[in-house]
Amino acid sequence: MAFFNVVLPILLVVGTGYFLQRRRPVPKEALSTALLYLFGPALVFSAIVHNPLTLADFGAMGGFSALFIALAWLVAAGLGKLMGWNGSVATAVLLGVLLPNTGNFGASAALFAWGDDGFQKAIVFMAMQFAPASLVAIYACARGSAAGGLKTLLAQPILYAAIGAGLVRALGIGADQIPGVILKPIDLLGEANVPVALVLLGMNLADMKLAAADRGPIVWGTLLKLIVVPALLAPFPALMGADPALAKILILQAATPTAVNAVVYASEFNVRPDLVSLLVVVTTLASVVTMTVVLGLLGV
Repeated sequence: MAFFNVVLPILLVVGTGYFLQRRRPVPKEALSTALLYLFGPALVFSAIVHNPLTLADFGAMGGFSALFIALAWLVAAGLGKLMGWNGSVATAVLLGVLLPNTGNFGASAALFAWGDDGFQKAIVFMAMQFAPASLVAIYACARGSAAGGLKTLLAQPILYAAIGAGLVRALGIGADQIPGVILKPIDLLGEANVPVALVLLGMNLADMKLAAADRGPIVWGTLLKLIVVPALLAPFPALMGADPALAKILILQAATPTAVNAVVYASEFNVRPDLVSLLVVVTTLASVVTMTVVLGLLGV
């Protein structure tokens, strides 16, 4: 039932983007720009100011995010040395493991699985995961010359949306205290993020080619991202004080496929963007099976 109730609806929306791009190819840059500068930041701001998360919830999310990043680095770097991959291949696999697709795939799964409450928590976690994971990704790509990459990160509007919403919460300002003329347009823009992002994911899948795959890194990167890292992380949300509902959401987010953002950083520093793109494709396709299993284990 998890497949039909959660995974299949996501795939159907992704499929609309895939078939649109196959039948009527259109430039994807406009959608990417709208997601980056409008829908995504609006969704993050809206989710944080509306969500009644406690300090304990934020602490559990922050701790889990830090552990996720550290574990992804250790297992990906260790495997790279064990397999004898060169620096660019090892970094490409690290990006694939380090950056989960919590923004559209994971948040959509949480929405279908646990309703609006699950969705809101997933979006807050995405906001908290984004900045530290991106900083680590930039360091991995640039290794000592990250000025351009840091500039790229600081240009991401979602970062400032998260900071701004965090300040609003820290000042004790509730959503009902923000004038409707300001908050309602933000909420409306945020509601467009998930469907547009899923359509764009389908369009990206339609344009990516699997023929150039490096089989070993692709297979190992997929196993690390979808199975090894989520399995190792699964016990920790409860140990960090997350309530059962939040613990399930965090485990699900760790099991999501590689985010398209990984391709952005790989392209910025010319670190095998073709390989990272293939990891996005393969992990997304393989997650049809793995996410169904994870959702079943979580009781969905």
